[in-house]
Amino acid sequence: MKFNRLRNGFTMVELVISTAILMSIAGFGTASYLGFNERQIVEQAGKNLKNDLRLAQQNAINAIKNDEEGLCAANQSLQGWCVSPDNNNVNSSQKYFIYGVCGDGSGIPVSFPSDAIKRTIPRGAQLVVRAKEGGVWKMANGIERARFNTFGQGVQLQNPSYSEIAYCVQGTLPTLQNVRYQVRVTQTGELIDDGIVQNCFQ
Repeated sequence: MKFNRLRNGFTMVELVISTAILMSIAGFGTASYLGFNERQIVEQAGKNLKNDLRLAQQNAINAIKNDEEGLCAANQSLQGWCVSPDNNNVNSSQKYFIYGVCGDGSGIPVSFPSDAIKRTIPRGAQLVVRAKEGGVWKMANGIERARFNTFGQGVQLQNPSYSEIAYCVQGTLPTLQNVRYQVRVTQTGELIDDGIVQNCFQ
């Protein structure tokens, strides 16, 4: 009897159970693979942001003033380079800008180039920026930015009372909502790469 069963193949119940087990294994593997790829979205966006902050910092240290459009007047010297989130959404941003600032110390500084360098956060993630004031992380006006001063003379933040600001790339997909990458900039000009963190603004 046992020989006949093997010769005739599997029973329907055995086939259903085997198929269910294989589908479960395949589903788990696919979910793990997708989760890994989506985590890479946040991590890569965070690393790109860190590199752009370093770019602005180096431009300021080296006093690069590539004002080919002549936006800065003759008496306006380079004050620094900024990295600023898009202020169209006060809660989060899908892009940020890199630009230089010049001025004579009085009046409103002039930014250049007229079309600031724009970086876009990839789909599945968003940028959230907070400033630290009196030991508390806060969002004052949604346009917190860091301006790296020339020749490495620290950083000017949106408000003199801020001690540092944090740029946090957060996942927005269901599998990414707990994935965050944080980079901080202090008043002294220190760039701190926290990398992947459990929670930003801690």
